[in-house]
Amino acid sequence: MDGSGASGVEPNPTDATTDRRALLAVAATFAANAGVYGSLLPRFPQLADRLDAGEAAFGLALLGGGLGGLIGSTLMPTVVRRLGGFVPTIRWAVPVMLLGGVATGVAPTLVVFGLAMLVMGLADGVLDPAMNELALGEQQRRGRSVMGRMHATWSGTTTAAVGVGTLLAAADVPVGLHVGVVAAVMGLLQLVVGRGLRERTQGAAAHADPGEPTPTERGSLREGLWVRPGPLLTVGAVGVMGVAAAWVEVPPQDWSALLLSRELGASAGLAGAGPLVFVGGVFLGRTVMDRLVDRFGGRRVAIGAGLASLVGVSAGLVTTASTGSPWPLLVGLLLGGLGASPVFPLMFTAGDAAAQRLGRPAGTGGSLVSAASRLGFLSSPVLVGFVAERLDLVVALAITPLGALLMLATLPRMLRAADR
Repeated sequence: MDGSGASGVEPNPTDATTDRRALLAVAATFAANAGVYGSLLPRFPQLADRLDAGEAAFGLALLGGGLGGLIGSTLMPTVVRRLGGFVPTIRWAVPVMLLGGVATGVAPTLVVFGLAMLVMGLADGVLDPAMNELALGEQQRRGRSVMGRMHATWSGTTTAAVGVGTLLAAADVPVGLHVGVVAAVMGLLQLVVGRGLRERTQGAAAHADPGEPTPTERGSLREGLWVRPGPLLTVGAVGVMGVAAAWVEVPPQDWSALLLSRELGASAGLAGAGPLVFVGGVFLGRTVMDRLVDRFGGRRVAIGAGLASLVGVSAGLVTTASTGSPWPLLVGLLLGGLGASPVFPLMFTAGDAAAQRLGRPAGTGGSLVSAASRLGFLSSPVLVGFVAERLDLVVALAITPLGALLMLATLPRMLRAADR
């Protein structure tokens, strides 16, 4: 099998009950990571009104979350080293993230709201690669893919949380009460189920190439990657891969409803179907991803996913632009969601394997992948908005096929190298 999520590691004989508890604990962490922020999304208009914030000012405050995530992702290996492992890091990051979410719901001023977003983003930036590292550890113990179901848990929780937030907003439940209850539920889930988390045991040194420098015990991103042509090229490829993944997944969610309503004259219900079918495609794809990876290999799945995103979204945009009908775009968004579904799970697998092959400390690859993807999250709205202002949203959303092309140029190659 080429480029499979398990990276060719033979499964170790372990107790089945412990294995199940550990995997459920990782899934609970993915759910806790998604729950509060997903539940907050439908309440942003009410928060902006309560804080008397215009669109530009509120957008600037939201930027705090993105910047915090970028900083947290970069610092994650250092935090793991200082706290003594991924498990204690997660047990620190989850409550900080949940408290940051509660603070956004009760913030009395826009400045406090922005600082709360910064704190939540910082904790999320640490938590995201750390929980993916534990998921990769469980995957390697089993010798088969589990990353798909972990990310499906995240997607499903986000979708459910958005639904809950929408219902509570319609019922005029106070935002602070709503977010506090959701945070308490997520915290309790992590406290009870998350007790089964177990540390990732394999070290990067065992994978170092002969003649290469051995990794230092200090695992910061700066110290974990040394600047030589081979490693530098790998770091660059991982960076491009992370940005491309964000461009594939984020713009259709953020902008498709606006395109359908403003440029195609769709009703509010039909416009809302744009992000819904895309997110639905992502969730459905992740529920079957593990079986596909185990059967066909990660590299082939990545190629198929990239082609689905490239062809589906491109054809949908072109056909809708020429006919004025929203239906081709909706079909293209569904295919784009299916294509986007395995990108992030496979990207963490590829980044981790690349770091191991270079003899870097565990967590370095995940940290770089997470940081690069957050650059994509920050850049995509700026690029889409800039192009849409000067041309239109149909042209601006071509950033997603462009991201698919970049992903096809990097991710399959990284996954092929991971299985050598």
